[in-house]
Amino acid sequence: MTMTSARQAIRWDNGEVPFPWLKSWMHQRIPIPANSEGSAKNKHRHHHEGHGVAQSLLTRFLKRTHLLRHRWVAYRIVMGAVYLYMRVFHRLETRGDCNIPKRSGIFYLLHNGDNDVIIFLGAFKQPVGVFTDIGTGIFPDMMERFFGFVTRQGTRDVMVEKMIRTIWQKNRYFVIWPEGTPSRDGRPQQAFSGIVRVYATLNAKKDIIPFVPVLARGGELFRNKNPRKLQKYLIEYLKPIYIPRGWLAKPEDGGKTPREIIDALMLVLARKVGYTTLKKNYALERRRYAGGRPWRE
Repeated sequence: MTMTSARQAIRWDNGEVPFPWLKSWMHQRIPIPANSEGSAKNKHRHHHEGHGVAQSLLTRFLKRTHLLRHRWVAYRIVMGAVYLYMRVFHRLETRGDCNIPKRSGIFYLLHNGDNDVIIFLGAFKQPVGVFTDIGTGIFPDMMERFFGFVTRQGTRDVMVEKMIRTIWQKNRYFVIWPEGTPSRDGRPQQAFSGIVRVYATLNAKKDIIPFVPVLARGGELFRNKNPRKLQKYLIEYLKPIYIPRGWLAKPEDGGKTPREIIDALMLVLARKVGYTTLKKNYALERRRYAGGRPWRE
């Protein structure tokens, strides 16, 4: 696998498709043109005034302190502080660290609560790309460009393409909550299948990057903004999974659909928490019939 220097920021503006040998019937590789300066300004202008002020102050702070020159050092310091806080106040424990692949991996978790992302980042500590919904504007753009985050913007094909490039070029580890929205009763839901398309493309030639199922316990306390504290957090990395090569073929050639594959992956976690089926995900159902919206299936 080819990785660029950690100091190099990803750009989507060359109009070309990099590493075109990575391809799968599940995803049509596409160029990702950069927003023009005018359209970018217009996008940022649509934000709430308070958000604009906060983002402006943050941008000035980053420029004056030159933190982005040493962004991975800053990242480790911040996540180390998060880990220390959770270790002291929530007795954070991690298990199965031996299951973390040494080269690269795609971690996927059940979406139990509202603080799932920060809990995992604090527990993992080292740089990891994230698929997350943090809106639009200067701050999300910065997180995409400098830290390899992929924000929930645009169509499914655009986001899948961004994840492929991010994992291959920038962050050898990537984490996603495929359900897309927290399960309010704790029952595992059906998930969006985009990450399967990412996996199939990255592993087009051979098995290189596995899925790593992760169990997270404790964060569900915050599912409904529960104010209780001192709940123990547990992050457990399960054994990496490589999808059988035959599954990646077209269904007419004996393979499986992205829907069938993601259901199988989610059932691995569901069974670990006592369920044998996945419940209907209403966010997924809405997207299926919303023309032009992200992650349409």
